[in-house]
Amino acid sequence: MKITELRNVIRDYSQEQLALLVTELYKAMPKAVRDEKNIDAIVQNPDAQAVRRLRPSHEGSNLCFDDVASETRTFIENASCQCYFVPNRVITKGQRPKWRFIVRRLYGSLVQLSAQPECRQPAAELVEQLYKLLCRACRVALFSTCEPFRSVGIPQTEFFSQVLTLKRQYSDKSQFVQEAVALAVNGGLDGSTTTTGLMLVFLEFLPIPDLKLRAIAAAEELKDQIMNERQQARDWSDRYETEGRLNHLTELAFHCYAQLGEFEKAIDYFDAHCLENDEEVKLYVLAQLLFYCYQQPELTAEQIRKAMARGVRPRPGLIKLAGSIAVNKKLPEQLP
Repeated sequence: MKITELRNVIRDYSQEQLALLVTELYKAMPKAVRDEKNIDAIVQNPDAQAVRRLRPSHEGSNLCFDDVASETRTFIENASCQCYFVPNRVITKGQRPKWRFIVRRLYGSLVQLSAQPECRQPAAELVEQLYKLLCRACRVALFSTCEPFRSVGIPQTEFFSQVLTLKRQYSDKSQFVQEAVALAVNGGLDGSTTTTGLMLVFLEFLPIPDLKLRAIAAAEELKDQIMNERQQARDWSDRYETEGRLNHLTELAFHCYAQLGEFEKAIDYFDAHCLENDEEVKLYVLAQLLFYCYQQPELTAEQIRKAMARGVRPRPGLIKLAGSIAVNKKLPEQLP
């Protein structure tokens, strides 16, 4: 069984089932393997083990937070000034290509140090600063690539998840949700990453309804700020960028309502706030969310039929989808 298959299988397991599963796996694991892979450390502090594969566990005890923090701040400052990209006297030509190894090492060191209570918050904040630096490098030439996460060897979604894992340990609910929403929609994207992918990572950190409602409120607050930026936008590219962020926040609120089981609210919110002049494109996005993200075939077909009744002409793929839903779910076979 592959890791993705395993995750899908255990996704809906109860806490008792997961506890039993972990216990049985632990008992079945030879002691030599447990020692070699440092399994006990993972069990004792799973949040700090996302980088276990990046750095041998025995090195963590030799780390000095002040040294790692100082090196991290210096690296971020130099990288922000493009010292790893353009000729300069600070970083030599031979050292510039090594930035990816520096990020990987600093990331691993900081996450390991975050397991120490006295280092938890400052280490987490530096991990977040590294994440923001790589996000900026997706848009601005800071390194010799526009896919910095891929170059470092840490998927952006994994890096983002680690940032949220550490942030959650010291932030109160409101602060965590508000800052996480901004991180999900404001950063640059690696070539293989989507904003929706980052949103879905963030939503995993909202296990209770209260947090989802807080996320909707935070999205609304951030939208107000972006709307002010939109009014001050100087050219079409700025307006396009701000409208994209507004639509991402609309999608985030949609996901929150959908995960609360309030699909009608989700659809109404999407219809009211999605900034898309082409009604067919808007319908296509909504159908994708309903059908592929939340497996709601009846609602998907209903939205397609309503759009056609308003005069919208869906693309052939949507018409075919609605027809197949009608056959498989015994809905009306003919669309208006």
